[in-house]
Amino acid sequence: MPSKPAGNSNQQTSSTTQVQLPDWINSAAQGIVGASQQYAQNLPQYQVAPITQGGQQDIQALQNNVGSTNAAYQQAQTGTQQQANYNPQQVTPGFLSGTDLSPYMNPYTQSVINATMPLIDQQRQLANNQSADLAAKTGAFGGSRQGVQEAVNNAQSGLYAGQLGAQLNQANFGQAQAAAQADLNRSLTAQQSNQAAGLQGAGLNLAANQQIGNLASQGQNAFLAGAQGGMAGQTQLQQQQQAVSNSPWQDALQRMQLQEQAIGSVPYGQTQTSTGTGPGPTSNPWLTGLGGAASLASIAGTVAPLLSDRTMKTDIDKIGKDEETDLPLYAYRYKTDPKTYPKIVGIMAQDAQKKYPEQVVEVGGKLAVRSNFLSGIMERANGNP
Repeated sequence: MPSKPAGNSNQQTSSTTQVQLPDWINSAAQGIVGASQQYAQNLPQYQVAPITQGGQQDIQALQNNVGSTNAAYQQAQTGTQQQANYNPQQVTPGFLSGTDLSPYMNPYTQSVINATMPLIDQQRQLANNQSADLAAKTGAFGGSRQGVQEAVNNAQSGLYAGQLGAQLNQANFGQAQAAAQADLNRSLTAQQSNQAAGLQGAGLNLAANQQIGNLASQGQNAFLAGAQGGMAGQTQLQQQQQAVSNSPWQDALQRMQLQEQAIGSVPYGQTQTSTGTGPGPTSNPWLTGLGGAASLASIAGTVAPLLSDRTMKTDIDKIGKDEETDLPLYAYRYKTDPKTYPKIVGIMAQDAQKKYPEQVVEVGGKLAVRSNFLSGIMERANGNP
């Protein structure tokens, strides 16, 4: 886009200006283009490093491990369900009142009684005989006194026999009761012990089932941790092989990119024809001022810098500021332009360097502004927002 001139002229002109760059720049640019083409043609084919053998083995091990703990989990689940339905042994106490004591009675008690009764009767008869002898000696045989004495002997003998039998039977019954009660107590204790043992066994079984599940989980986690470590190592090895495989390709690509960046920073000539009022376009040897910035930006991209050093300009007048960058705008001519040429509106690289140093570079000892930054200022300066 042509620059807005600083003055007015009523002369309609049409001219063609060709900018010639030094031979060393043309030679360097041609060499850079040729080298870039050569690198592009000989760029090695990109290779993808395959999965390492160890990585394939790790993947296969992971695949083989799928479902390996199912049997252990199933065993733990089945065992746990069985224990969930466990019913402990019921304890049923016995009562003495409903216990048959006959098995507990001493079988020898009656024998003792049977053997003792004849002896008691013999003692009774002996006592009666003694009473009879005494009565005979005293001449009272068959008298009332003898009868009374025999009755007393008989009564005492019967009482003694009854008491002895009762004592023996009572002792036998008490012994039977004690033995039966002891068996009832032992039965109750045995039932309680069996119940406790059953509950303890059920708890042990439940703990064992839980341990089976925990061991299966721990084993699975340990395997996965080892497999992940192995996979990480194999991945690192694969990345290293990929880097080795890509090194020629990356080297060639970087060389080509360096060549492209170099050619993007080299200005080159162009032929420009313009028609307008005034003596015609400028003949700036580094392009036609701000007016040539758009052409260079469209051809060289937005990276190539454009020379805008203040030392290259003359007849400088400050006319305002750029509304976005707040940089001063000037009307000027290049020192190589005739005085009859109209002034160009633009900025000074020195001003841009102070406020936007990242947009300014040095080219051949002169300051240049990057074209993508300069083109926006140029368009606004020429009335195209």
